[in-house]
Amino acid sequence: MVEQLQNKLDQKLFERFCALPLFEFYKLIKPSLEYQEKQRLQFFKTLESPVFVYPLAKAFDTKSYISKLEECKKDITLMKTEPWILTLYLAKLDELKKRALMVEAVSVGNDDRVCEIAKELFCSSQLDIDLLEQELENMISDNTTLHAHVRRVDAKMFEQMVREVLDHYQMNDWKIKFHSGSSVKLTRARKAKYLVVYIPKKFKASRARARRILVHEIEVHALRTQNARLSPLHILSIGLDNYLETEEGLALFYQQKIKENKKFDPAFWESYACALSKELPFVNVFKTLLSARTKLDQAVGHNKTDLERKEKIWNLCVRTYKGITKPNKSGLGTCKDSIYRSGLEKIRQLSLDDKEIEKQIFAGNIGIQHMDLIKHLDLSYVVTPKLVSTEISKKVYQETKNLAR
Repeated sequence: MVEQLQNKLDQKLFERFCALPLFEFYKLIKPSLEYQEKQRLQFFKTLESPVFVYPLAKAFDTKSYISKLEECKKDITLMKTEPWILTLYLAKLDELKKRALMVEAVSVGNDDRVCEIAKELFCSSQLDIDLLEQELENMISDNTTLHAHVRRVDAKMFEQMVREVLDHYQMNDWKIKFHSGSSVKLTRARKAKYLVVYIPKKFKASRARARRILVHEIEVHALRTQNARLSPLHILSIGLDNYLETEEGLALFYQQKIKENKKFDPAFWESYACALSKELPFVNVFKTLLSARTKLDQAVGHNKTDLERKEKIWNLCVRTYKGITKPNKSGLGTCKDSIYRSGLEKIRQLSLDDKEIEKQIFAGNIGIQHMDLIKHLDLSYVVTPKLVSTEISKKVYQETKNLAR
């Protein structure tokens, strides 16, 4: 396991920060799965606007948590530290307070207030629906460059790919586990004894998609977290305020570098759903997305059933409206997923060919807005992506194929 510096520059501040109660924001704004399933079945029959419930948000004591955030802010303000380090902690506490206020709004079903706060947290730029619909038309008409892929990489093969990419970067303290979810994810908890890459038990992907996931999750997300653990600041591991837009933008930027067809940017469907939610209610967003997805699948040759397509679009809509109780009017999407495209555009403004700038942005879980503060640090600990996923995935695939003969 990588040894973290025990007396980092923010040691006392971090210890005080870790005394805060656990605040699992994304779990708190996640609708009840049991009730959501009932709503899904009903929606497929009637196409009537669903209603979502949030038992975890209702059970969370928001007022007590906000009170503890204010106490923490007072305590760390009195601690002896560099002013720029104190600034990082105060900004993080302010962000947590804003998230707590969003949970409070979710708990009472105040959808307009939820959207207002979500916009402050996640929507730094406006999505242009006309441009997105033109992009959709281009994808449909340019179906020679888009095609259905054969899913040859399973969970076991992908596990080996992940292990070899981790080994390349000497990330020996990471574990790999299987889970029942549908996507690859990482744990980066503030008190985690070790870090985990979770792979779906039913993982199936084309070789091209497997490569992109390796870059996205390991060579960007995991690598920035690994760097943070080796840094002089604990707070770089938990993530500075509003760092997620940069985090996801970086991941898309580097996965695009290994993509053979770079004509279309990733995260189109997430962005389109967010843009539509600003103009339409849930039912119409669903219908519009389903129609668009059907046209593209037919043009590309994706062999999907109508039910598979409906379920995919339903899940996308639920993500878009996460935290909303009654998505029965326009303008109610919380739209966290808009950060993917907005983050990518901002990353493209950086000169990442400049190795010093690349080291700054990979110093930990930081945002572009923090780069001037990061200049205070000696960045000799930082490792940047070498994009080894392409070669490693090819090697593992070929070795597995040879063994099967």
